[in-house]
Amino acid sequence: MMTDITDQKRVPLDTEDLARVQRLTEEAKSRLYEVGLIVGRTLGHDVPPGTLIKYEPQQSTEDADQTVEVVIIALPDGTFGCYQDPPGVCVYPC
Repeated sequence: MMTDITDQKRVPLDTEDLARVQRLTEEAKSRLYEVGLIVGRTLGHDVPPGTLIKYEPQQSTEDADQTVEVVIIALPDGTFGCYQDPPGVCVYPC
């Protein structure tokens, strides 16, 4: 269900929190890019700067108490590579 934009609450961060969130966001993006480089190298694919890489935790279908950590890399050719942990594998395509 979509929320009407008029129902949105928008509250700006104070200056100190904004600066901290921006620093944390940049750090998170650089760490994900580093994971993407490792996965790309493992799978034999180049991961150029600007590649879309996202972190997407998912509930395990085999063990309801376990979260599967997934990093998804959008490769330049339109395909996707993934890192899944557990079990700690790179998957292509995913």
